[in-house]
Amino acid sequence: MFNKLKRFSKSYLLFLELFAKHPETWYYSSEAAKHANQSAGSSTRLLDQLVKDGFLTSMQKGKMKFYRAHSKGPAMRSFKIFLTCMTLQPLRKELHLGSGANKMILYGSAARGEDTSSSDLDLLCVTQDKELTKKKISEEVAKIEREAERIINITYKTNVEYHREAEKNPAFHENVENGITLWEVNESNELQGMPEAW
Repeated sequence: MFNKLKRFSKSYLLFLELFAKHPETWYYSSEAAKHANQSAGSSTRLLDQLVKDGFLTSMQKGKMKFYRAHSKGPAMRSFKIFLTCMTLQPLRKELHLGSGANKMILYGSAARGEDTSSSDLDLLCVTQDKELTKKKISEEVAKIEREAERIINITYKTNVEYHREAEKNPAFHENVENGITLWEVNESNELQGMPEAW
């Protein structure tokens, strides 16, 4: 299994990132190479390897071969989730104990790896003080939105409001519960979620 990780070269990952960020777009090999800042010479070999590895799908039109993310495949969905979590990682630095926040959850299409380049990143923040938390993280949220070119949609709930949501709006509550906890303070006030080193 670990031998397969050797193929994850910088070029391989740059192509993978391109298709993960634009899963609905078909690219010709030289076009993909241009967008990923890679040489056109080795692009076809790498793209074909990504197809074999389950990340991409391909389509032949005459003499031209096009590639697109294999969005329904588990490999690409998992990588997109990983990429989204890494994109949101800077929020951890703002969600310290002084922010009033208890938990941050990624939910919806992005948490399932089914999002497109135009999808919002949906987050639920459970907090003791909604206004304080908004103020603490607003600057970092705006920065991430600019860099990732994605809209971050955050719903703020107090603990009481969040637990009431299970009765008032069970579909929404279930959607959130099936999401990914990015950050959480447990009963001992210890931080949980993605490691700080990420």
